[in-house]
Amino acid sequence: MPRQWLHGRGGPLRPRAKMAKPDKQVIVLSGDGSFGMNGMEMDTAVRHNIPILVVVSNNGGWAATGGMAGRDLGFTRYDKLSEVFGCHGEYVEKPDEIRPALERANAAVQPASRHAGTAARPPLDRSMELQR
Repeated sequence: MPRQWLHGRGGPLRPRAKMAKPDKQVIVLSGDGSFGMNGMEMDTAVRHNIPILVVVSNNGGWAATGGMAGRDLGFTRYDKLSEVFGCHGEYVEKPDEIRPALERANAAVQPASRHAGTAARPPLDRSMELQR
């Protein structure tokens, strides 16, 4: 369908895509390098209650093929970072774990159950933030 696919690093587009099409499900497929640069957009999504589903391919480096200087990134547990923001996060290593993980993630981003079962942080008190 026209205008249903966004290509690029995805970070700033994640919340904006959902805001532009609130009736559509937004699924972001991200590499670990891109998520490392744009992962703070998860904080933006949580602060503004914008439900998006993000899948990170954690291959430990830039580019799918080798030969790039500085390619090795290590294996960061981005699922844990998501949990810090109050989001659902899972680390999947086996192919048969993918579908159940996606189903749980999809359930977690539904508006009615957005923070069900999570220790989501309370909304920011901007007056306290400014006084620090």
